[in-house]
Amino acid sequence: MHKIILGTAVLAVAACGCRAISPESQKTINEANVMVLGSKFAKSFADDDAEEFLECLSPQVRQSINEEKFKTSYSEIIEKFGKVESCEFMGNLENPLYQIQVWKMRFAKENRVNEMLFRILMAETDGNMQVVSFAFL
Repeated sequence: MHKIILGTAVLAVAACGCRAISPESQKTINEANVMVLGSKFAKSFADDDAEEFLECLSPQVRQSINEEKFKTSYSEIIEKFGKVESCEFMGNLENPLYQIQVWKMRFAKENRVNEMLFRILMAETDGNMQVVSFAFL
C-alpha cells in the first residue's frame, strides 16, 4: 500500500513538471535593462501614458489590457486617490524566477495625500525583459 502511494506521489510530481533551478543554469540578468524597464513602466503609469505603458507589457498580458481599459482604470484610480504627485523607486525583491520592483506612488486629492506601493513583476519572454504582472499593494 505504501509503495502505491509513494509511486503515485512521484508520478504526480513528475507530471506537474516541477524542477529545481540551479543558480549555474540561470541566465545573468542585465540589471540596467531591468531598471530601465521598471522605471519606464512606473513612470508611464504616473504620467498617464497608455502607449508607453502597454509597450512594456508581455504579449500575453497585453491581450487582457488595451488602451481603453488602461484609461478607464487610470481614471478610477485618480478619482478615488487623486492625481499622481510622485513616483519613487523603493527597491527590488529577491526571486529566482522574476525581477520584482516596488515603487511608491504618491497621490494628492484636495487636502489628502495617499501613498501606495506599486509592484512590477518582470520576466524574460520572447528573448526580452517584459512586464508580466503589476499591482497596487
